[in-house]
Amino acid sequence: MKKVSVLLMAFAVMVLFGCDKKQDQQQTVATSPPLFKFGAVADVQYCDCEPHKTRFYRQSPGKFEDCVQKLNSENLDFTIHLGDFIDKDFESYDVVLPIWEKLTMPKYHALGNHEFYVKSSQKGDVLAKLGMSAPYYDFSVKGWRMIVIDGTDIHAKRNPKGSEADLFARKMYKDMQKQGTVNAKKWNGALGETQKSWLQATLADASRKGERILVFGHFVIYPRGTHSLWNDEEVQQILEKHDGVVAYFNGHDHRGNYGEKNSVHYVNLQGLVETKNETAYAVVEVYADHLKVIGFGREPNRILKY
Repeated sequence: MKKVSVLLMAFAVMVLFGCDKKQDQQQTVATSPPLFKFGAVADVQYCDCEPHKTRFYRQSPGKFEDCVQKLNSENLDFTIHLGDFIDKDFESYDVVLPIWEKLTMPKYHALGNHEFYVKSSQKGDVLAKLGMSAPYYDFSVKGWRMIVIDGTDIHAKRNPKGSEADLFARKMYKDMQKQGTVNAKKWNGALGETQKSWLQATLADASRKGERILVFGHFVIYPRGTHSLWNDEEVQQILEKHDGVVAYFNGHDHRGNYGEKNSVHYVNLQGLVETKNETAYAVVEVYADHLKVIGFGREPNRILKY
């Protein structure tokens, strides 16, 4: 009996110390600061228009103001908008850009299809209006490489009607329609040959330097759906060929989505324009072995291990 009591006491001590150790480890994880943080928002999609189904265009500026105020309080390293800053009309930029300019950290755009739903004569002015020197580009943050791709490179609305680039995009779209692919939609687009070569070279350079990589764009790459890039599988293979690629963030499908394939996380943020009152955006904390997506409004929280 005495022997049993001693064993029980020893077991209790082991459990007690084990629990304490586990709690200490959890506390260490919880209090370890991230390597860096960034904000991400998709599809502000403003226009001075009546609501269409679940899209409340005139509510976007108010929700965007609240979003910017919150992001400014988060001590972020940068913020990125994942495309469709406006719904249509070039003058719509003059409403949302002053709100965007209130952000106190470096800020970046990925181009969406609605960026070019403006007059043909104004399409060439969109990049300058957004303060973009190039449609696709990369930058570095604390030893990580950020790559922003342009899915409107080949797109039915990107170039003036009748131009060589416009005719090429329309032919590509019609060919896909004949094949009956699910993403054969006019609102989607593709990366052209020059951009794909640039993407492969940029990924290779980052990998060679031992950098982890985050990729951003407007269109869905995975899982495939009606909002996917026309050449989604090809771009997916380019990304997944490089071990350093951790995640791809996009907008476009306002419902949001998530998938993981070959160790790459594909995160589709929900559209801010959706619903009359609810917002949608995220703060992403980057740690040594995971990403923590902190969602606001309709955007869910996620832990993405890598």
